[in-house]
Amino acid sequence: MTDLIQVNEEIYYIAHDANYGVVLTGDDTCAVIDTGMDDDSAQLILAALDVKGLKLGAIINTHSHADHYGGNNYLVKETGCKVYAPALEAAIMQNPSLEPFYIYGADAPEELKQPFMMAKVSPVDELLKEPGLQIGNKKFAVISLKGHSPNQMGVMTEGVFFCSDALFSLKAWQRLILIYTVNVGEMIKSIERVKKVPARTFIPSHAVPTADITDLADLNIARIQSLADDILHIVREPATVDTILWEVNDKYHVEVTSLQQYYLCLNTLKAYLSYLLEEDLINYKFDANRLLWRTVE
Repeated sequence: MTDLIQVNEEIYYIAHDANYGVVLTGDDTCAVIDTGMDDDSAQLILAALDVKGLKLGAIINTHSHADHYGGNNYLVKETGCKVYAPALEAAIMQNPSLEPFYIYGADAPEELKQPFMMAKVSPVDELLKEPGLQIGNKKFAVISLKGHSPNQMGVMTEGVFFCSDALFSLKAWQRLILIYTVNVGEMIKSIERVKKVPARTFIPSHAVPTADITDLADLNIARIQSLADDILHIVREPATVDTILWEVNDKYHVEVTSLQQYYLCLNTLKAYLSYLLEEDLINYKFDANRLLWRTVE
């Protein structure tokens, strides 16, 4: 049995595969922030709420990756709760096949249509947008955290900031290396934005909650910059995307063994190339029908 971990009198979180927020919005009602991968995570959340005698009234989804809204379908059917999600992210949640489609760039092979890449359909009742919203007796500030996904949002209430996948633990960086992002520049801006949020407690989805986010934020920026530097080093000689990906994974001893892993790494690498291109640090050329990336001379 997974317990609710208390942050203050009316705010908790569940530490499972990720940290899910639980915020009281009335005497016996609550909102949950993100719902995990699937029906199993949804059942775990309901069991934890039941121990406290809480009824689920709302789900706030920070973004549309399957491990953050995969429990929605079950929870909505069981409780009739409302769902809040950011624009664009909401479209993917309502049409989950869009995620493997945009990751693959066409109709995807079946391996990319498994639950990790494509959750069950979730309804979305209202869009989550800045500057905030009110659910029951609780006000939530909404803060843009784009980068990891196109329109990720974080939410804060009573000094507790649920900052989703804006930052990752050192362990996650060491394991994954190319942590998924669609926009590196926006991810850096979002990390800097998190540092300025006047929260008393920060709860990332994939790192330990903390009262001071500075060290974790600086770690994440340093890891992003280190990867950018690795790519710049590789493309001193013109190289294809696959060559760059092989070089990065070889340096960090990453073994790619599945289509899911390959395309997540590949798309993240392309986000880094876009970032370096925008910064005028690299450019590209075509040679014998090959697209080659290289540093600016």
